[in-house]
Formats: sequence, C-alpha cells, structure tokens
Amino acid sequence: PGLGQRGLAEDGRDLGLDLLEIIQPDVPFLVDSVMGALVDRGGEIHAMFHPVTATADKRRSMILVWLSPVAVERRAASLECLRIFQLMLIARSGQRHQD
Repeated sequence: PGLGQRGLAEDGRDLGLDLLEIIQPDVPFLVDSVMGALVDRGGEIHAMFHPVTATADKRRSMILVWLSPVAVERRAASLECLRIFQLMLIARSGQRHQD
C-alpha cells in the first residue's frame, strides 16, 4: 500500500485529501477488510474506487481511497496494518485455491 499523494483538482487546487493506493492479486473480502481497517483507525473516507483488471493468468485488484489527511505519525502504523491484512487475505485465498 502507498499513502500520501495529495489530491488535486483539475485547476491544480489542493483538495486537502490523501490518496491510499493498494494494488495486489484480487482476493475475496479485500475491500471490506481494507475499509474496515481504515474506519477502525479513525480514517475519514471521502471516496473509494475499486477497478479490477484481468491479465491472461490472473486478476489484479486496485483500491484507491481518498481520505482526510492522515497525520504523519499515524501513517507508518496504518500502512503496516494494511500490509498484514493483505498478507492474511492472500494466504487465505491461496489455501482456498489449493483445496
């Protein structure tokens, strides 16, 4: 996950929002888990987009979340939590596919 890009309007104005970007293999419950983690940590969500792309061998999930600015001191902990969710979901998804 990446966090910190600032949102800009068409005319270049700073929208005062941070963009969280997550790109990974598409797995069940990914969006629910990410959104729950953000809300649990006090994230104020303004918009979320979740396009899924398909390649010849797999599907990739892209989650883009526009948030009220996240304090610098909270960014590292928030990103670490999201990384743990990603690893858990990918591991569970792999176990399902092997069954």
